[in-house]
Amino acid sequence: MNSSLNFWLLLLIYSLGSGINLILLGHLIELSLSFSILFGILILFFDNQVLKKRSMFDLIVFSYYFVFLYLAPIIQTHLNIFPNNIVLEYEFAVFNVLLSTIFLVTYWFATNFVYNPFYHSLSWTKKIRRIALYLETNGKSAFRTFFTLSILLLFIFKEYIFNISETFEVNPTYKTAYDLLVSKFLLFVPFVPFYVFSTFKCKPWKRFFGLFSTVLLLALSKNPFNEKRALLGSIYMSILTYFLLKSRSFLLTKGFLVGLLVSIVLMTLFLYPTVKALTHSSIKIFELGAKYEVVLEDIFNYLSDFTGNITSLDYDSWANAMVTLKYTWMKGHSWGKQLVTSLTFFVPRALYPNKGEGTGGIIGDFVISNYGGWQRQISNPLYSEFYYDLSFFGVFLGALFLDFLRRFSNELKVIGNDYLYLVSLFIDFYTLYLLRGDFISCFAYLTGYFVAVLVLPYIYLSAVGSFRTNIRRLAYD
Repeated sequence: MNSSLNFWLLLLIYSLGSGINLILLGHLIELSLSFSILFGILILFFDNQVLKKRSMFDLIVFSYYFVFLYLAPIIQTHLNIFPNNIVLEYEFAVFNVLLSTIFLVTYWFATNFVYNPFYHSLSWTKKIRRIALYLETNGKSAFRTFFTLSILLLFIFKEYIFNISETFEVNPTYKTAYDLLVSKFLLFVPFVPFYVFSTFKCKPWKRFFGLFSTVLLLALSKNPFNEKRALLGSIYMSILTYFLLKSRSFLLTKGFLVGLLVSIVLMTLFLYPTVKALTHSSIKIFELGAKYEVVLEDIFNYLSDFTGNITSLDYDSWANAMVTLKYTWMKGHSWGKQLVTSLTFFVPRALYPNKGEGTGGIIGDFVISNYGGWQRQISNPLYSEFYYDLSFFGVFLGALFLDFLRRFSNELKVIGNDYLYLVSLFIDFYTLYLLRGDFISCFAYLTGYFVAVLVLPYIYLSAVGSFRTNIRRLAYD
């Protein structure tokens, strides 16, 4: 059998997982059967894509599906408690599980057999590889420039560093151009000096000082007091994983991947909701010393209330997708409007007055008016949002987009440059946030990140390289 795991071990894992599903949802036959089918495909996906192909990206895809689309909805359905006052809509719940399964299978098929036009049509994916070459000759210049620029940006926008203003919580559709520029682009620039420094070989004391100063800049730009937890998880998990992999010469073994999976699942189930003690608190960073007891009490309450956590908005992906399918059945598809809205997130509404709203807000209004919910800006999984926008063609399009990110991330890994490896790890872990949605918010962050850590350094390094080449030519002439 062409499998990374023994057949009987796979069967045992499937029996345990589906057995728990049958125990909790045995009275809901169609739904339970749908979850069993999804779990079986997930086990095969993990064995083939993660263990056999050693794919970090697919490890994150599996983690999202297991926690947010399998474990959390089964527990919520068993307890009959859903986030935001949502109630079980049985027909749409069954369709929801089947649609998420179709999306996973489509993505799996695309990674192995489909020619991806998004990936092969973008010539800049090959140009980005040149960053590795430029850093060999101009890395120190880039480090000094972006380190100084980062300090300057943090000083200019210091009000964003330790205060979560309302602009961070609303949909990007309604943010001002200024807020978008700062939060989605400029505050990603401090990533560059850390990424550049990671490519240097230097003495231990210089490395310690360099890492300390660059990580400090990064932490100031993106921290629990000014940013969303999902994005913070992508940032710091990618950095932690980078150091772990670097210590083992970037060797991905089955044991490492399984251990990382367990860590991700545990952190997603326990650490992710617990961070709200900081991100959802009125306490400022300078007040932590005086009010640490309040923070510790909040942390303990989150850690000890698993039922409250698993039925909270932190795990609303599946429930929101279910409601999205009902909304689509009632209102019809948007036929491209949501995709255009997401792709034009940076266009001011003054220039584009008919620009739509993110899917999270649309479904949030529907939940409030039909279920008595209280939270308007909610997540919306990639598969349900693309289905609402473009029906089953949208599901295929979303799978192609996910496959594009996977291929791009894998290409950055094989180059053998630490800078690009860090970028690839961020893409991997960010996928957890992207799959949860909604797309407009996730796409805005991802675009700003790419511009800050890839496009801007590429332009700078290209300009410096061309300038030095021209100087040499003039000197030679």
